[in-house]
Amino acid sequence: PNMTKKNRKKAVGKPSRITEPNKNNKNIKYSWIWLIIIVTLLIAISFFIKNNDNLTSKTSRNNKKFEPEFKSEGDLSFYKVGQSKPISTITIEIADNEYERMLGMMYRRSMSDTMGMLFIMEREEPQSFWMRNTYISLDIIYLDIELSIVSIQKYTVPFSENPIPSIYKSKYVVEVVAGYCDNYNIAKGDYVKFRQYKKL
Repeated sequence: PNMTKKNRKKAVGKPSRITEPNKNNKNIKYSWIWLIIIVTLLIAISFFIKNNDNLTSKTSRNNKKFEPEFKSEGDLSFYKVGQSKPISTITIEIADNEYERMLGMMYRRSMSDTMGMLFIMEREEPQSFWMRNTYISLDIIYLDIELSIVSIQKYTVPFSENPIPSIYKSKYVVEVVAGYCDNYNIAKGDYVKFRQYKKL
C-alpha cells in the first residue's frame, strides 16, 4: 500500500546512527601507558643499581679507613727448652690496656708471618678469646707468667664467636697467622722472650 504523506516524511527523516568506540585508538592509548610505566621502572631500577654500587664502593672505602695499621712496638722470639738459639723471631704489636686487648686483631685483613700481637693480661688466670670481626685465621698461643707456652689453639675460624680457651692459667697471649706454629714446630712447653721498643 502507498504511504501517507505523514508516514513518508517520517520514513525519509535522518536515520538514527549508533557510533561504536574506535578500538584501535583505545589500544594505542593503553600501549602508551604501559610504555611509560616500563620506562619509569627501568629508570628507577637503573637509579637503584647505581646508588647501590656507589654505596658498596663507599662502604668498602670506609672499611679500609677503619682497618687498624700494624704498629711495630717490639720483637718476640720463640725458644726450645735448653736451647739458646731462637726457633723464630717476629715483630710484635703490644696490647697492654683494655681497649687494645678488646680490639686485638679485629678488622685486619692481612698479616705476614713475621708479625704478631702480644697481649699482656692484667692477671694470670684462664683466658678466653674469640674471632669476632677477625678476618685472618690465627694460631693463638697462651703463656704463663714465666713466658712458657701452656696451650696453643691453631687455625682459628674467622668471624667465629665461639670461645677459644687457654684451658690453663695464662698471663700472656701471642697471636700469629694460622700455620705459624706448625711451620716452625712451636709447641707446648716452649717459651718466649720479648722486648718492647722505647716510645719516641
